[in-house]
Amino acid sequence: MAGFWGKRKRDEQQQELDALDADLAVRARTALVDADERIRVTTDELDFAEAELGAEVTEPLREALTAVGTHLAEAFRLHQLNHDHIPDTPEELRTRNARIVQLCEWAEELIDDRTSALAERIARARRAPEIIAGIRVDIERLRARIPHARETVDRLAVRYAREALAQVDANPAEADQLLGFAEHGVGLAELRREAGQREQANLALDAASESV
Repeated sequence: MAGFWGKRKRDEQQQELDALDADLAVRARTALVDADERIRVTTDELDFAEAELGAEVTEPLREALTAVGTHLAEAFRLHQLNHDHIPDTPEELRTRNARIVQLCEWAEELIDDRTSALAERIARARRAPEIIAGIRVDIERLRARIPHARETVDRLAVRYAREALAQVDANPAEADQLLGFAEHGVGLAELRREAGQREQANLALDAASESV
């Protein structure tokens, strides 16, 4: 009787192991397909990002895709070994499938890390015309306040010595100068975008944004 129960327990354990192996095999196939599609989509996105942001900014993502492609090649090789004409032991299949899942998860995590670092900059680049229009509105709104600021400083100068107003006396002129710089920046950003010089356009736009 003890032998019967022992065999039954071993059979149950083997069934559980077989189920886990089958689940792992499905995970490996799914992960491989998903990772391959992710590389394809991200490669397309990289082309857009490079056109918008420049090669230097997107180089980390390109390097990541190269590394991921190398590791995914290993995953495909292991997948082929699992399905060639040479019989495999359950342990061999289990080890390969676990490695495939590991490689694919690493690939997804690396791509996630590099694309998230670019996501905000890409979104901003796509909104560049809207941002430029918004900066121009801000320039006009702030420039309209400068005459009033000058009048305020002049009124204070009647009551106080210029030395006492040293910190605010130059404010209107400095504001006008900054707004002029911002205006020049957005104009330059538009010209660079029209010329296809997106990296320089984004730099000019960033500088203009900081001036208002």
